[in-house]
Amino acid sequence: MSIRAAIVGPTGYTGLHLIKILLRHPGAKVTYLASAREELPDIVDQFPQLLGQLDPAVSQCRPIDPKAISREADVAFLCLPHEAALNCAPRLLDVGMRVIDLSASYRLTDVQVYERAYNIVHTDRENLEHAVYGLTEFSRDDLPGAELVANPGCYPTAASLAITPLIERSLVRKEGIVINGSSGVTGAGRKPTESATGGTQFGLRTLW
Repeated sequence: MSIRAAIVGPTGYTGLHLIKILLRHPGAKVTYLASAREELPDIVDQFPQLLGQLDPAVSQCRPIDPKAISREADVAFLCLPHEAALNCAPRLLDVGMRVIDLSASYRLTDVQVYERAYNIVHTDRENLEHAVYGLTEFSRDDLPGAELVANPGCYPTAASLAITPLIERSLVRKEGIVINGSSGVTGAGRKPTESATGGTQFGLRTLW
């Protein structure tokens, strides 16, 4: 039986690539696309490469309605900016949904570090305490029962997988580790901005 997946905020780069991944997954089925736009788009109009790959009733985005989403999906993926994810995740959790957040909203357990790094106030500290960091190489045993999963970003994934084996074997010291990373335009988001071609801040949860 396929897991029914909803995607909240599917019109950006993250949403597009998540749809492609789920379409290839034998155990998943996209059943609900939810958008906050005033004029709800058809995802095929946004990304013509998806033509013929989704049921027309699914490709037409619908409102972000937690109760409606819970009737048609088992899990909701959030492809939203940080502040929007902090607003949406609690509403979905309250109606019994499992949530996988692709923003950085639940990656850092230290609220002060989060607020300093992202320059916004964390408004959902209660759920932050229960979020499971979704880097499967280190949290596989905690994921099956998790109601809220913080999907790791590209920088912390690469850094953690590279550094952790060295630390576990006492080949490097924990203090003073510096990671230098650069991002292309897709890593900076869909909208062209001055920072689109520069480096990107990232949150790295302590795994050691």
